[in-house]
Amino acid sequence: MARSSDKPVGGDFFEKISVAGQFAPRDAADAAVNGEKLPAIRNLEKIYHAADALTAKITSVKCLADGECCRFDRVEHRLFVSTLEIALLASQPAPCKPSPLRCPYQVESNCTARARRPLGCRMFFCNGSSSLATQRLYERCHLAIRHLHERCGLTYNYRELTNWLVGLDQSVGHY
Repeated sequence: MARSSDKPVGGDFFEKISVAGQFAPRDAADAAVNGEKLPAIRNLEKIYHAADALTAKITSVKCLADGECCRFDRVEHRLFVSTLEIALLASQPAPCKPSPLRCPYQVESNCTARARRPLGCRMFFCNGSSSLATQRLYERCHLAIRHLHERCGLTYNYRELTNWLVGLDQSVGHY
């Protein structure tokens, strides 16, 4: 854990989002200091970019963009995200009010947060074609995200996305 004198740029921002696992997206605005993305967010985006490139190499499956995967109750899966992932995702308000088991960033069949979508969204395919190689890649990328939290001195939380967003909405109002 970083000493207070070693706090990374934007450390106060991440303290706000990490307190008791709560996160106030309004405080995040667009996760920037002096107009620049915080180093932790830039590094998270690099992990996402690598995950996208490696996923494309190990599978021929492509996203059908039909939105089925965002209906968690229908496809019987849950999406878990880390503190940094929720910070990036919620840096822009969701177009829909959060509710359990339904992604508020989905409008009809379109993801309105495609560039900011969490790791799980990048590696899950509605047709159930997830392979052992894809699962191992997810584990490697997730470990990199966890280590990023540690390197930046950030509290690591890992929670189910929709319930986390519902809790945020109730604590700070619709973000």
